[in-house]
Amino acid sequence: MHNCGVTYFDANENIFDHFTFYNFFLRPAQNEGDQLHIDKNDKIEANNVFEKIIQILKPEIVIFLSSKAWNNCNVKKNDDIYINFTAHPSSIWWNRKTYI
Repeated sequence: MHNCGVTYFDANENIFDHFTFYNFFLRPAQNEGDQLHIDKNDKIEANNVFEKIIQILKPEIVIFLSSKAWNNCNVKKNDDIYINFTAHPSSIWWNRKTYI
């Protein structure tokens, strides 16, 4: 977050007041433990909802925790929002150094 211009929070603030989280794809995988097989409708719905969330929450920073979500998102640049991605926390790449 330091690279995004966020360097500190007031010690009296609850840091979690500054975050929100949701799943970009809005339905579960077809089979338990399986990956989500994305179709055209998944991508359309996910992008429509994402754009509405951006309009409502007006975030300064958006970090995708999934390259699959990142690769299917239509909004990767916005003058008012820093948007990037990193590996999913369950991925073997999660603990490796990234440059976001």
